[in-house]
Amino acid sequence: MQIIGKFQFIVLILIFCLTNQVELYISFIIFAIIHEMGHLLIGILIGKKIEKIRVMPLGVSITFKILVEDYNKKIIKGNINNIKNLLVAIAGPFVNFAIAIILYNLSSLNILSFKYTEIIIYINLLIGFFNLIPIYPLDGG
Repeated sequence: MQIIGKFQFIVLILIFCLTNQVELYISFIIFAIIHEMGHLLIGILIGKKIEKIRVMPLGVSITFKILVEDYNKKIIKGNINNIKNLLVAIAGPFVNFAIAIILYNLSSLNILSFKYTEIIIYINLLIGFFNLIPIYPLDGG
């Protein structure tokens, strides 16, 4: 497994510090990591192996290994492999939507109320919907 970090973190953190938005950036990164953990959990449960984890300024990216045996299985059992890949892809946005729905319900029932509830709901909806855009590096691609 390979873990890669990016230098742009320093620049982005400086920008957020200068604009006094550090809490927003930290919240965004935390929920982006939770989003990727959804992919990771489902990937591990269905037997995929991690190739690399990339830490980027606006989140984390997990790449799973593609084994030669998987290509042979794909030819024989193509639909099952496609369903597994679909489950891994939708796991991340599902986690974000679940967090947003749970927080919304808890705050509307007055069980949970703190300063950042609306921001956390917004961040999770933003990450979830953004990742469903049908462009390659995103989950929708």
